[in-house]
Amino acid sequence: MQFERTHDAGSAWARAGGATPAFKALLRIGTNRDVARLAALVPKAREVAEAVSVASGVAQAYVILRELPPGIVSRLVRHPSTAYWVATTTHLLRVHVGREVPSRTLAFEGPAEWQLAQHLADLHRIAVAGRVIALDTFATTLTPVHDGAFVLPTTGVVVGGVVPGVPLHIEAHAVDRSRIALHFAQGSRTLSITTDQPWALRDVAQHEVSHAHEMRLLPTPRVRGTGAGFEIDRWDPYLANAWVRHEVFPGGVPGVLDTETNLSRWASTLRGTMDLLAGCWPEMEVEISSMVGSVVPVAAPDDTRSLSVTAQDFPGALLCSLDPVPMMGEVLVHEYRHNLLNSLTAVEPVFRDDSPTDERFYSPWRDDPRSLNGLLHAMFTFSAVVDFHRRYLERGQPTPRNQRAAKRRAKAHAMRLSLAMRQFEAARLTPFGEGLVAGLAEVIADHSTFAETLVGPEVEDMADAVRVHAARAGVPLDILR
Repeated sequence: MQFERTHDAGSAWARAGGATPAFKALLRIGTNRDVARLAALVPKAREVAEAVSVASGVAQAYVILRELPPGIVSRLVRHPSTAYWVATTTHLLRVHVGREVPSRTLAFEGPAEWQLAQHLADLHRIAVAGRVIALDTFATTLTPVHDGAFVLPTTGVVVGGVVPGVPLHIEAHAVDRSRIALHFAQGSRTLSITTDQPWALRDVAQHEVSHAHEMRLLPTPRVRGTGAGFEIDRWDPYLANAWVRHEVFPGGVPGVLDTETNLSRWASTLRGTMDLLAGCWPEMEVEISSMVGSVVPVAAPDDTRSLSVTAQDFPGALLCSLDPVPMMGEVLVHEYRHNLLNSLTAVEPVFRDDSPTDERFYSPWRDDPRSLNGLLHAMFTFSAVVDFHRRYLERGQPTPRNQRAAKRRAKAHAMRLSLAMRQFEAARLTPFGEGLVAGLAEVIADHSTFAETLVGPEVEDMADAVRVHAARAGVPLDILR
């Protein structure tokens, strides 16, 4: 199925949780784009590898990638970290030849040419991950560039204790059609493991660790679903160093990896959340388990704060703090919809060139004004959040406490959505954008009708807070029912 760019197609995307053929087409477009970028990048990398002293590793990676089946290359580039690597290395190559100026958030600190050398050297690691996925028998030596963990993306194999800049020897052979044996050696330190089929790994318990001296296998639980599911990843160096450490949440809260909470608790909570979605909103469970590839645990400053965010540089990934299952459902739906809208707007623009995209408008969710794009993201995400709470109330069998919380949040977000839609009247939209916003308007009107049924003292204080926030900003309240 081709991706449609019509008014009606835009309207259809406003309705959350369809798992439609159009959704699958969008995933293919993103994957094919990144595969094409990688195919264009590798020959250029070979051209400059000699100048930055990483020719051997790039040449080996070039041979590996040429021999990998297309499906495995696609699997590699769908990993959020690999997608970031492709886009950033392409950018650094263009900086190297004077076609761009440095503009991306980077994982390494140093001069641009050194940064490029680090990225090019890291291509060998990504290519090796492809051979592990293919269950190949091979032996190779590469030089790690990251401190902290050696990650083979999409495989579930993460080795701690690997020293950057010191050659790492890797041997692999297929045990049978579903398992591969891996042996890592760096100086006198070694690690040998036998894994299940790499992309089917659920948690570290599926590895047999037969010998380890300082090197160790780090747990990367996988939460499976109707789709491929996602990893709980606190080790990937690009996610950690090019995103988490630069992230600042509202209120000036810095992004900090959650290294204290046992990953089994994260896995249990996220599996429970996906089970909840499968029960009360199966279409959304399919979409999240198909598009989200990595959940990165971050630490909240206290139990009263819930932190979450996505980034365009890392498609298919989200950062979040650990919340109880119902709240985590809202987080996954919300951040997934940010990822989805980023993917949509990368394919088809929503705003015309004459739209006032630089102006700032009242946002019912924040104290600072937002751009039209920021408001669009808020409406696209929170409209799905209200839908989640509606379905949870109807089908999720919430406890009395969770029922009150869901009603409060649904009421407040539905009111805010109505206020936000009025701000959007200034937008100048493409035909696709007109359809998307018209579809959102219909969804928001339906949510507003639903919110009228949510009455009682447990919700009225939230409704009053929304009204006070808007009144302080001088926003008319006549649209609120």
